[in-house]
Amino acid sequence: MRPSCEPCSLRKARGIARLVLGFACATLAACSAEDAQVGSGVPTDFDAGDTGSLLDRAAPRDTAVEGAEGGGARCDSAAPLRLYYRNLTSSSLSTNLNYIIKVENATAAAVPLAALEVRYYFTNELSAPFTTDVFYTDTCCSDKITDFNDRIVTTLRTIVARPNAAAYLGIGFAASLGALAAGDAVQVEIGFHDPGYARNLDQANDYSYDATATGTQSQWNDCPGAQCEARFTSCTITVHRDGALVWGTPP
Repeated sequence: MRPSCEPCSLRKARGIARLVLGFACATLAACSAEDAQVGSGVPTDFDAGDTGSLLDRAAPRDTAVEGAEGGGARCDSAAPLRLYYRNLTSSSLSTNLNYIIKVENATAAAVPLAALEVRYYFTNELSAPFTTDVFYTDTCCSDKITDFNDRIVTTLRTIVARPNAAAYLGIGFAASLGALAAGDAVQVEIGFHDPGYARNLDQANDYSYDATATGTQSQWNDCPGAQCEARFTSCTITVHRDGALVWGTPP
């Protein structure tokens, strides 16, 4: 399998502006965890007001009926579209639901990014107002795109209550982003929280939450790839293509 060339992830705390690390990935075969790519500029902290979110702007393509997405989903290494998840707030009680996802295009052809949506299912303890932040975005590695936070479409939707799920936070992509090249992966870091971080979220009752999906930056950089650890493969976060379920198991 092609070596992974993924960037350094984002680290948080409030009130400090983004710090962009340099690009040092001359070839796919020579990319270390310390050599961040352009745009992987990981803010040591983030500002609660720095948001690229388009909260509650639904992607017009999303016409699938909950529970009737079809039977094409799978969650294994042979799937054509694969989901990787890294939990950045592993404590079950947190003021910020914060995680990174990667979607790998393991098909033999480019996939329009606007056709894809990732859904994270959870029990939402926050009443309005709340904030969705897009902290970081990129694609890697044959057709590198960075810093398209403002072209991520986030949706927060309630669903019929199910065990550990009453809503999902969706991640979609603007049509202007074009296509995800065959063999490449798109990465997005999301945060969901009270605007002032004053209210807690209990992640222990969230269907898609996995406290074990943590690890070092080097381990995360191995995904996708032959060295990617199983802890980063999530079957409880789903991927949908043109509204049809193609990865994972909804609640």
